[in-house]
Amino acid sequence: MRRLILELFLLLAFMGVVYGLLEWRYRDYSIGLDGQYAQFRMEQTQAEVLFLGNSHIIPLKAASDSMRKVRSASLAFVGMDLFWTKVLLNRQQDALPRLKEVVLYADPEILGYNQTLHGQAWINRVLYRYGDTLYNDRLSDRWMARSNFFRSNRDLSYLFKERNGSAELPIVRDRLSLPLDDTIACKVRAIENSRSRFDERLFPENLRYLNTILDCCKQHGWQVTLVRTPKRSAFLRYFEHAGIERARLNLDSLAKARGLFLFEPGWSAEDDRLIADPDHLLLDGAKRFLEELDSAKEHHARESGMGNPDSISFSMTTGK
Repeated sequence: MRRLILELFLLLAFMGVVYGLLEWRYRDYSIGLDGQYAQFRMEQTQAEVLFLGNSHIIPLKAASDSMRKVRSASLAFVGMDLFWTKVLLNRQQDALPRLKEVVLYADPEILGYNQTLHGQAWINRVLYRYGDTLYNDRLSDRWMARSNFFRSNRDLSYLFKERNGSAELPIVRDRLSLPLDDTIACKVRAIENSRSRFDERLFPENLRYLNTILDCCKQHGWQVTLVRTPKRSAFLRYFEHAGIERARLNLDSLAKARGLFLFEPGWSAEDDRLIADPDHLLLDGAKRFLEELDSAKEHHARESGMGNPDSISFSMTTGK
C-alpha cells in the first residue's frame, strides 16, 4: 500500500512538473486573435465605425481601411457567436467615444450557433482574457481559460508550434483560396453551417443576446446596419434551407420591429470569383459589397423621405 501511494505521488509530481514546464513554455505565446485584439485597442478611441461579428465581417473592415474614408475598428473574430459578441461589446462600449455606426453580422445561421455547444469551446478559452466570462462558467473551464497552455492550443496537433495555424488569423485574401468549382468544400461548409453547427432550439437565447447588443447600441446613439455577406452558389445548393429560412424570418422581423437597415446583396454565380472560399469575401469582393451597401442606404433614405442618410459612407465614388 505504501509503495502504491509513493508511486501515485511520484506520478502526480511528474505531471505537475510537465504542466509547469508547459505553462512556462507558453507564457508569452501569442495567437492571431491576440494580434487582432491589440489592433482593436489601437483603433477604438478614434473609430467612427465598428465592424462587429465573426470572420465574415473581417474582409469588410480591411476593405474600409483600404478605401481610407473613415476610421474604423473591428470586434470580429473567427467563430464568434452572439454570446461573445454581446460580451465583448458590453466590455468595450465605453472605450469607443467617437463611434457613430455599428456594422453587425446578421446571417441567419448565427441564430442557431453557439461555439461552446458546437465543438468550438477553445474559442471561449481564447476570448476569456478579453471578456472575463465564459458560457459554461465551471471551475474546470476557468482553469483551462487561464492556462497559458490550454488557451493557446485548441487540440493536440497545435503542440509546440511556433505560431498557430490560419484558423486564428484574419480571413482577408486578395486571391481565390479554392477553385470556383470546389463543390466538396462548399458542401462540407454548408452542412457545417446549417446542420452540424446549427440548432433551432438556440433561437430564443440568441435573440435575447442580439436584443441586448441592439439595446446597447441604442443607449449610446449608435446607428446599426445589419449585413448578410454573400456565399458561393455551390455553398447555397447544399444549405439546409428550412431551418435557415426560419432564422431569416426571425431576423427580418426583428430588424423591421426595430426599424433597422438590413442589407443583403443579390449576387449571382458569376460573382463567385469575388468570394475566396465557400463563404468569405475576397478583398475586392468586400470593396464591392461596401459600395453596394452605400448605394442601397442612399436609395433607402430617398425612398423613405429622409433626404441624405445620417450615416457613415464606407466607399469612395468609383466607376465600375
